[in-house]
Amino acid sequence: MNLQGKYQSVSAEGQPFGIELAFVCDDVAADYKRAVAAGAVSVALPAEKPWGQMVAYVRAKEGTLIELCSPMGGSTADAV
Repeated sequence: MNLQGKYQSVSAEGQPFGIELAFVCDDVAADYKRAVAAGAVSVALPAEKPWGQMVAYVRAKEGTLIELCSPMGGSTADAV
């Protein structure tokens, strides 16, 4: 490995690390369902935040915390 073993391995056991991967998507509910169907573990169902953004959380099979969220100010096409 490039880090010569000097890293902490992710695990599906216990609490997730204090970091997450965020994926911006146009249909959070559909992508959440797709992730869970593919084996991700549900952490938080899709919900609209007070500022209007849709957000859901899953954990990957190996334990990584993943946020699925809508864009802050429009569609993902606007972000490019």
